[in-house]
Amino acid sequence: MQYHTCLYKFTAMNNGQRVLILIILVNAGMLFIFAPFIEQATQYEYHRPFDAISYIDATQLLTSNFSPHPLRSFGYAFFLALPYLLFKTSSAFFCLAYLMQFSLLCYSTWLLYKTIRAMSNHSRALHAVIIMLCNMSFVIYTFHITTEIYFLFLIIAAFYHLQKYLSMQKNRDLLLSFALVCVATLCKPVLIYICVVCFIALIMYFVLSKKITACIPAALIILLGIGLQIFCMHAKFNIYKISCIDDLTMYRYLHTSVEAAKFHKDIATTMLSRDQQLNSKTAGLSESTLYNVQHTLVKEETRNILQNDLQYLVIALADNFRSNFHTGNTFIRDMRVENKFITPFRTQLFGITRIWNMLFVICLLILNFVYAVRLIRRTLHPDKVFLLQFLLLLYADYIFVTAGTSFYQGDRFNIVWMPAVLIILMTQRVSKKMMASNR
Repeated sequence: MQYHTCLYKFTAMNNGQRVLILIILVNAGMLFIFAPFIEQATQYEYHRPFDAISYIDATQLLTSNFSPHPLRSFGYAFFLALPYLLFKTSSAFFCLAYLMQFSLLCYSTWLLYKTIRAMSNHSRALHAVIIMLCNMSFVIYTFHITTEIYFLFLIIAAFYHLQKYLSMQKNRDLLLSFALVCVATLCKPVLIYICVVCFIALIMYFVLSKKITACIPAALIILLGIGLQIFCMHAKFNIYKISCIDDLTMYRYLHTSVEAAKFHKDIATTMLSRDQQLNSKTAGLSESTLYNVQHTLVKEETRNILQNDLQYLVIALADNFRSNFHTGNTFIRDMRVENKFITPFRTQLFGITRIWNMLFVICLLILNFVYAVRLIRRTLHPDKVFLLQFLLLLYADYIFVTAGTSFYQGDRFNIVWMPAVLIILMTQRVSKKMMASNR
């Protein structure tokens, strides 16, 4: 009787509800498979070699005296604040953070479905969901203290509300989309230029549309988000930036690659040597001067590379792009727990994530080529669907290109734009009639 009742309830659900259940079940099943590694990832010491410690430090600073971290902006720290306030750095902190990230992953995948369905149809949206579910990297990142899942949710939600605005023309959706971009910028500061461009475009649009009053909430959003972060950074570190991570990334990764290519040295040895040099140059400096000096050193080194070592910079960038193209999920490759069901297949699982990563990069490159050809031949048909596709492509390109300053990060920087590529692919050749029927 209960079986028939459950079956009746399932068949009575609409397509969206069934897809949501599918998303939760598949992700939960994959999470169950990696249960032994999740148990290990709830220990503080497990995260010491990774970026997680700096994110936890940023959360501690935020919750103790609302103080900024020099490298990690407020975005992800706010997300981790509740688990940290409840459990500090105990195992329960990690469990709650992972549960929150798992929930966001499921909701993000559902928003992906809803976005594509609104622009196309149920079948295409379902295909996109299945493709996303097949990439285990998304689930792997739910049980690690990294910004990827939270950032992914913010970006998909931003494009979802942008799509709603294009369909229904409600200022609330456009402002909410911009607010989500601002929060995403506080998770990954590399997005700051996109955020500023969005703000300028938004104000210009409201002015030209004679919606002057809508400029006020837009200004409040960027002031309370980006402005507050800059104010706190200046108060503590005497620097007008939302984060100093860009300087450190350029110095430790891109400039290290240039030096290693120029002198034919090992990357790891070169990085260690350069870290020691930077520490010696900035030793004894106070927080209010340290990061300004560091910024000046990196700026001077960048100028010197552009003037004298441009060919090695090109080599370094090409090598970084190659690394980001063919590398899989490094957390799978570097698992430190022996499990009789997973360990024997660790190489194969890592290989699968490599294949997914390479496929999406190839798709991104093809999309750029296709849109460039269409632009040259003037065969594009500007409409609301094209506008959203174009913005998605610009976002994916921006993240992929800026990731070229780093290396050995696996597919971390690529999974955050993979859903954007899925939306573009699944909304090709959408007719106006189909758009109208899905509104």
